Amino acid sequence: MPARAQHSPPLAASASVQPVHYADLPLNRAAELRSQSDQLQALLAHPSTLLLPLRQGRALVGPAEVAQRRTAVQLKLSTGQRLPLTPISFASLGSSSAVENPADGSQPKLLPLVLEGARSGGALEAALSGAVDSAMGFVFLGLTRHQHAVFACELSEAGTVVAAANEVSGRTSMQSGQEPGPGSSTPLSAAPEGLPGSTALTSAASGAACAAAASEAKGDATASSKGSATAPACDDAPLAEGCVWADVRVAGQEMTGPDAAVLALATGLAKWHASAAFCGRTGQPLVAVQGGYARAAGGTQRGPVGAIYPRVDPAVIVAATCGGDWLLLGRKKAWDKGRYSLLAGFCELGETLEQAAVREVLEESGIQLDLKTLSYHSSQPWPFPCSLMIGFTGSTVGAAGRGEYKGPPFHLLSEPGRAAAHEAGLQDMEILEYLLPQLPPVKVEEEELEDVRWFHRSYLLAALGLVACDNGGSSGGGGGSSSSSGGQLRHFDPRYYPRPAADGFRIPGRQVHPFFLYALANRIITSWLQQQMSGGGSSGSCSDTSSNATEEPAWLGNLLPEVSIDEGTFKYVLLRVTEGEMSSSSPGSDTQASLGPAVPYDGALDNSSGDLGAVGSTGVAPTLQASPAGAAAAPGAVEPAPAVPHLPQSKLIVRGDSRAPYHDHILRATLKELATLAPPGSAQQLKVETVGGGRIEHYPEQRLLSVYGYSSAFGQAPHEVTAALLRRWFPLHDITVSYDGY
Repeated sequence: MPARAQHSPPLAASASVQPVHYADLPLNRAAELRSQSDQLQALLAHPSTLLLPLRQGRALVGPAEVAQRRTAVQLKLSTGQRLPLTPISFASLGSSSAVENPADGSQPKLLPLVLEGARSGGALEAALSGAVDSAMGFVFLGLTRHQHAVFACELSEAGTVVAAANEVSGRTSMQSGQEPGPGSSTPLSAAPEGLPGSTALTSAASGAACAAAASEAKGDATASSKGSATAPACDDAPLAEGCVWADVRVAGQEMTGPDAAVLALATGLAKWHASAAFCGRTGQPLVAVQGGYARAAGGTQRGPVGAIYPRVDPAVIVAATCGGDWLLLGRKKAWDKGRYSLLAGFCELGETLEQAAVREVLEESGIQLDLKTLSYHSSQPWPFPCSLMIGFTGSTVGAAGRGEYKGPPFHLLSEPGRAAAHEAGLQDMEILEYLLPQLPPVKVEEEELEDVRWFHRSYLLAALGLVACDNGGSSGGGGGSSSSSGGQLRHFDPRYYPRPAADGFRIPGRQVHPFFLYALANRIITSWLQQQMSGGGSSGSCSDTSSNATEEPAWLGNLLPEVSIDEGTFKYVLLRVTEGEMSSSSPGSDTQASLGPAVPYDGALDNSSGDLGAVGSTGVAPTLQASPAGAAAAPGAVEPAPAVPHLPQSKLIVRGDSRAPYHDHILRATLKELATLAPPGSAQQLKVETVGGGRIEHYPEQRLLSVYGYSSAFGQAPHEVTAALLRRWFPLHDITVSYDGY
């Protein structure tokens, strides 16, 4: 066997970070071998070599159950020749990732099917004579960690997969964790001993897997890429034995990351060879050189002048934010109802990636990003056929947030709103928290997208089923903007946080685990949410990221949703919840049960960001105690640092119920809710105060919300603040405010 460079597959990412899907290539590309035609020819003839058969840019895959049965499968060519196929897990052959599951964290449903040199008499090239597309030939993909070569070839015929009569194979490398040594005749695939033989395989597993993933892959690369057509998941007539020629863009979601990466590389190269058969300048036929990574007219392995190389189209995908808590998302008309994603598009000639990010967002939404705020997040290969997704985050231009606004807070309200706020005792910080930032208006480019709008992080956390985990305790202070303790995200726990009413909202990728999702858009959004929850830090951690984790946030008020309302026309009350003893008006055991249904958790950690001048969502402005008169420090003495005052947790909530005849019933129901959350004797207690009331008309099907009227018991609420809270939780609704009516 020829000598080969001894390299290990490069580490795709830190061991603590799951590599993005399609990027966790478990192979050493061994680029130094591409120009050595003799070495490549010897590798192709070696018994340990693996060959991926392709057909029209699709890969041959089978259900994972194939590796657990004794019935072997074969590729039958039109010549009548049968070649044994091996279901293989590249994840066990050199993955840099500790996790060997598909993008959604579940068990793999599909496995690649390969041809092994050992099972083909060590002569793969001869065995496929006449069946390989000569325009592509055999493409060298790389070496496994055991230095076994992996090739791919495009077949000139699809062939059929059949069960091999009376053929039994041994244990799989995926099951045994071992790979056969050079020259070994032991196959890489197999079944556990003791299973019955000659079991017929069905196409249900792989067919269902491809069909289920098809809608997920539709347009996942970008929210707005031009002319992105989606090929069908699998051929209309799937092959026998549950094996299909599959579109890797779809089937890759049902595979491990390493398997998907290998197939994506192979099919991407195959599509490039098919599109570059001739020289674009002279029309002269081109042939594959450099191990399949170049094409040239002369056919010289060293790549003569004029050789062309695989094309890569850079595309930017952008998390456009405003005020730290709002994220801009858009959707295509062709997408499933409720599906939104980040804005994205291709980089044009003569512009930087950052300029492309700003331009794409401006063209598609009318929102101007500040170029100075753009920061790189991560990237993802998307070889369908030849894109590279490059993720950025950036903030809008000129959106005055709580720190930038210089005017009187009450000037953000209308005249009736100011009067209501003064009467209710609304605090300046509360007005700034809920009425800022003033979101820039969106102007949708209708040729590109059907809708673009702002989404608040509280809504995204709840709609995506994510909750905050805080192991670091609280430093005090109110606020929904950030957590000083470095909160982490984990998935929704139904025992503690009832989900919000389903409105069909979703983002690319499946909501199974926040860190094992194949779409880059999903990863960027989840990362942004976590950064907002942790205040940009990483001091905290969530030791248990399972759906059964039960850690409680630092303050019990975090478990209260900001909004819980009914449908139709009903009374509502705006309330302030703070730390402290329960009000004496708290109902006793004889009080009737809560009028409202179970309410959703907003996922907010209302902790101080650490800046005493910027309390969170409804925090009280800090008051520093002055030193006693005459207590001047001695000359030269170092004055002690001033004590940091305790900032009480605080938040505003909206409660409304169509069954409540009076506003007081809503207050009593809320007190009952708080008493259940923090019963007498608990370490933490909650206090509730009314900030006014009114009426709400809510029509979910029409996505309309109207806030108006007043409460004779609690006075008129500042409806603009109520509407701001509603806008956080109902981003798909049109919301109006009026101070007329009862």
